Amino acid sequence: MGPTRIVDQYLFYCKEMCSDFEPLGKISLFTILEICKASTRKSLQGINYFAAEGGEAFDGIKKLIEDKAALSMDSERLIENLKRARFYLKSDYKVHVRRSSDIADHCCAYALSDLKGQNFVQDCDHEHDQSCIECSNLSNTLNETERFIKQTETDEELLDRAVKKFQSYRESIEAWKAHLLRSINQDLCRENLLNKLSNDEIYLNLDWAMKFLPVKSRQPQSEFFDKRGISWHITVVMKNDESFDKEDSVFDEDGDALDDSQQTSDQAMSDFSIENEEDTNDII
Repeated sequence: MGPTRIVDQYLFYCKEMCSDFEPLGKISLFTILEICKASTRKSLQGINYFAAEGGEAFDGIKKLIEDKAALSMDSERLIENLKRARFYLKSDYKVHVRRSSDIADHCCAYALSDLKGQNFVQDCDHEHDQSCIECSNLSNTLNETERFIKQTETDEELLDRAVKKFQSYRESIEAWKAHLLRSINQDLCRENLLNKLSNDEIYLNLDWAMKFLPVKSRQPQSEFFDKRGISWHITVVMKNDESFDKEDSVFDEDGDALDDSQQTSDQAMSDFSIENEEDTNDII
């Protein structure tokens, strides 16, 4: 991701999530990125199944297209659109999702509703009459890739294998996108709980972590367990403390204490100087 893309995404996130927050200017942000350059993570361990299988699915579809690249002129365009869709899921999609949105794929209430179960459906007070260019690019690219495979493969047995493999890849990508939507909705619920947390309540977040040795670049959780290292559980405690709202009074008290100590020190120095004068007079 280039510096311009990072800055634009950061400014967009600040505008959408914290409207009253004033971020740094673009020049300052570019200076920060110049000093602390963004790096690509090349070794990922313990990532969830959806992200691992989704990334492998994009690589698998790309290989299916490259194997038939000589038979069609659309292969390069499909690969570029595939890279664009993958980058969108890894970056901007999480910023676009909202609790309520006019875009069906971005609306948590609509996208997470189960039309087959009345207990798991939430009605929206708006119409989903808009579309997302990037979400449409993902679905259109997958549809075009499926047609590309069917048009370029002549052997029926190989075609059946390729179609089944592609369908498996497509399910993994769609499951990854659904997982991102659920995780964003879960974060929104967590933020709502923290905002309503009273002074006599605490929020506990229990998680599992492990010290491990890396094995390969993209490692799912199924291979992450039972490895060498020290396993432990982490619990994060959050509490709403009103004492943080009284910082001014705390600093005022510290200031008074500092003034008192300064007065005491001045008085001690004055007494010490008087004693020195008396001692000097006695010597003379």
